[in-house]
Amino acid sequence: MTRRIGVPKLKLIATDSDVTSSDYLVRWILESDGGSPVIIYKIRIRPVKTSWGPVKHQITPLASWTVFDVLSRDADRRTRLGIEGMYRIKSLQPGISYEVNLVGQNSVGQSNPYVVVFRTSELSGTSGRLLGEPISQYLHGGKASALSVTAFSLILALLVAVDP
Repeated sequence: MTRRIGVPKLKLIATDSDVTSSDYLVRWILESDGGSPVIIYKIRIRPVKTSWGPVKHQITPLASWTVFDVLSRDADRRTRLGIEGMYRIKSLQPGISYEVNLVGQNSVGQSNPYVVVFRTSELSGTSGRLLGEPISQYLHGGKASALSVTAFSLILALLVAVDP
């Protein structure tokens, strides 16, 4: 029997406490390396303008992506949960919304991207906040989940509606 290898599978983990006024701690779990070790993680970040309507949300980029290539040996740690990775993005501006995109890459190719949108806090020493849960964008071996995108839109709209 031949063992089939594929792209890695990872899951972005995010909480409000990962966001401050000036940095964001990107955290993930490597669910599967696809049978070939992950070589590098690509983390992209850009400032965005967010606006929500009753049914639809819109994220408008304010600048191009800044890309961080993070070697797996520098990011991954073996824990009781398996392999967890982390990387801190520094020098962010206070009170700004950002979009982060994370993929893992092995010899076969890149994982499906995980995306999260967050807003840095206005004040130093306080947590920022996520603008919805991280979502996976399916590119390999499946269809994009319209339900997860719709749920993400609804969560974002509700968060903005209760924003003080």
